[in-house]
Amino acid sequence: MPSLLRWGLLLLVAALLAFVSLRMDLTPRVESDFFFAVDTASSGQDPFAKTRPQIILSVEADDIQTPAYAERVRALSAELSATPGIVSVLDIAHGPKNLKDASESPFWSRLLLSEDGRATQLIVSLDGFTREMVPKIENLVARHQQQDFRIAISGVPYVVELISRQLFRDLKAFALATLAVFSLLVLVLSRSWTLLMGTLVSCITASVGTLLALYAVGMKPGILTANVLTITFVMTLSHIVFLTMNWADAGSGVRQAIRWTAMPSFWSMATTLLGFLSLLLATAKPLREFGISGAIGCGVSILAAYALYPLYLRGTRPPQAKGVSLRFLSGPHRWALPVAAALVAVSVPGLLRLGHEPGLLSYFKSGSDIRRGLESIDRRTGSVPLDLVVHQPGTPKLTTKEAVARLWALQLELENDPEVGAVLSLAVLLKETDRQPGAFLLSTEGRIELLEQPKYFEIGKTFVTKDRKHARYVMRMHEGIPEIRREETLRRIREIVRRHGFEVTYYAGLYEQMGRLSSLVWASVYRGLAGLLALFTVISFVVSRSFRWAASMTFGLCTIAGGLLGAIGLLGIPVDIISSTAANLAIGMGIDGMLHLVACVRRDGRSWAEARMRTGIPILASSFIVAGGFGVFLLSSFPPTQRFGIFVVVGTGLAAFVVLFVLPRPFANSGEGAATPPSA
Repeated sequence: MPSLLRWGLLLLVAALLAFVSLRMDLTPRVESDFFFAVDTASSGQDPFAKTRPQIILSVEADDIQTPAYAERVRALSAELSATPGIVSVLDIAHGPKNLKDASESPFWSRLLLSEDGRATQLIVSLDGFTREMVPKIENLVARHQQQDFRIAISGVPYVVELISRQLFRDLKAFALATLAVFSLLVLVLSRSWTLLMGTLVSCITASVGTLLALYAVGMKPGILTANVLTITFVMTLSHIVFLTMNWADAGSGVRQAIRWTAMPSFWSMATTLLGFLSLLLATAKPLREFGISGAIGCGVSILAAYALYPLYLRGTRPPQAKGVSLRFLSGPHRWALPVAAALVAVSVPGLLRLGHEPGLLSYFKSGSDIRRGLESIDRRTGSVPLDLVVHQPGTPKLTTKEAVARLWALQLELENDPEVGAVLSLAVLLKETDRQPGAFLLSTEGRIELLEQPKYFEIGKTFVTKDRKHARYVMRMHEGIPEIRREETLRRIREIVRRHGFEVTYYAGLYEQMGRLSSLVWASVYRGLAGLLALFTVISFVVSRSFRWAASMTFGLCTIAGGLLGAIGLLGIPVDIISSTAANLAIGMGIDGMLHLVACVRRDGRSWAEARMRTGIPILASSFIVAGGFGVFLLSSFPPTQRFGIFVVVGTGLAAFVVLFVLPRPFANSGEGAATPPSA
């Protein structure tokens, strides 16, 4: 292939990459109902109208009783109220008469005051949510922020926008950094600028092609876009490394190299493809979209590797090995199986401890201003919303004296729960009406009608239904606890509700959403691994044509998965929707190496020891490149990205160990593979 054409392809890919970067909006979507979204309702149907999204400002000072503090809160509130897109602001000057009135009020004290008496809250209601709202509020807060007037921000729209912002920052920064690291490692290993050029053309084409295919099917960039593009890059690179190795062995015979490499590459792609497609069964939107994206990436990666990279192999001389020693791969390695067995045994307790849920605070770097602000709000009132809708069995109205007394008792017990922060309910509103002149003359129904009037912001309508059969409890849950088990907490809350003679009709909110999403993530991981193991067992038998070989390969894959997940469980590392995808990549690396190693034994009639020596370089090269590239993710300021990088690096190293040392060990003294492969 003429050098001019090679450079032309490189320039074409560079132009395409520049077009995508400049003309396409790669910002992950910021809608608050996407990041933690699932498709199924938790229970029943919400009888209340959907409330407006809210952002909460917590304003702390050494003394909140001073007139100066009240004036500064009033000024901040006025600017917020004048901001387009903000419907209303509730604070100590807008709602209650003043701070003293708020402190004496059952309702306003719970809504606006912190328990330690060092801060008050501003509840900002938005007319919908757009990406421009958070920067507007941040700029306004920055103008009022002082050492003696400290403002922290929380609320679902704010949190999701920050997550989206950090994801986009990682997408830009680490795409370039990872590309640079991958390029350097490929150049060091190949010692050929032409092969580096071909590698970049193929891998970038696969990543950009995947992105264009996603746009073609109407999928906008999501929270896992950066992972999908990088994983597609790595899948393409893996095909290229083994293709290069076989090309060098074939003495520049490109067609022969393709024949040797195509079959194990196909089976590796098929296994990974079906692993991604299994995510289509998930009800979590981001996971399902990741499955679609990964499946597209699988197909595009193998097409790019075999359609483009061979053009750069033709006319290029294989690089001469200079001092590359694989002596450490020779020998019986009797220690390999005991180490693998010990690893599996140690992993069992970790596997039993899996399921650590990521708290909201774990999405932000410890010690950062954002984390400190959220921690401050979380300590005082709770940071994650949870709504409960309760009713009495038999659907009697909640306006009887006995029902109101039980609603208040439920309010007090919920407030005393260590994982529950602020709680607002119909019971609190009814207590608030006791402060009105002549309230003793009003019935419960009359008090509710009073609370539904415009002078009270029609707040009664948000806490009891028109038929008076359903009441709403609005809670903020604490996230700064050692180990979060949201499903257990929700079960305990349902039991508390039941003890007071009510049943939970509906519950929702970010707290419940995060709990269900965490359960769905783990369910997807378990289901995906189980399906992948079953599928790989069949494929390993088809490729090896030996029950013994297939069993050894399946054991190796179990060691990779069990070792990685067991370490995560033992260390108590939370697994979020972003970092959970690392297992797919690590296991994919193991599958790829196993299939190429077995294909080498079957194709050439070599012994396992000889096949290991021959495939050792590409397996180690792939592992080294992937670990080095994803090691860049450890420098991220976004904890889920850091966890993703750690899991990939550890999983990739584990996969290389299993493929090169554990898999061949059962056949070390059997002579299997030295002649015709054994039949089933």
